[in-house]
Amino acid sequence: MLLRREVRACIVLRALWWFAYSEDGALAVLLVLGRQQQGGFRVVAAYDPGQWHDFAASFAAAAAALLGLAFVAISFNLDTILKFKALPGRAVQTLVFFAYSLAAGLLIQLPGLSSVALGIGEAILAAGVAGLAARGVPRWRQERDDPLSWRLTHFGPAVVIALLAVAGAVATLTTSLGGLYWLAAAMTVAVASGIINSWVLLVEIKR
Repeated sequence: MLLRREVRACIVLRALWWFAYSEDGALAVLLVLGRQQQGGFRVVAAYDPGQWHDFAASFAAAAAALLGLAFVAISFNLDTILKFKALPGRAVQTLVFFAYSLAAGLLIQLPGLSSVALGIGEAILAAGVAGLAARGVPRWRQERDDPLSWRLTHFGPAVVIALLAVAGAVATLTTSLGGLYWLAAAMTVAVASGIINSWVLLVEIKR
């Protein structure tokens, strides 16, 4: 029994020595203390643009490719699109959605931006999308005779993206509420909506 206690005491002393004098042990202690001090040494991904670099680069590349393809496709089908009163607005929406995702992806990748600068950049992009949504309000009233589903798919995406973008700007500026995850959601909805609009502009109008 006495031997077991001595063995345990030796193990505890060695552990204490390791924590006190080894590099790894000191780092472990610092990490624990940092977590106890609410993030003193812990980097939260939601508020660190550096951890979003790969996501932003991939998204920006995809958005750039889609923007170019959409621009060319709309140019080839411009005469057909202009025959329908609602389709030119959808074409503009499509280009804006892809451009927003591209700009947001590039914004995240800019080196040395503070949370305030990044939040201001997000707010500028959000204002552009909000302006597009506000522009759709008169059109919503003019299209009362059209099916509700058509009107919602025309007006709804811009409103949703604008709300997500504004929330992202506020979250980044205040370093709270989820940070860049709101911006990622806005970018995702923008690309998805742009793809749906592209399908309508290129395929549905020919049925």
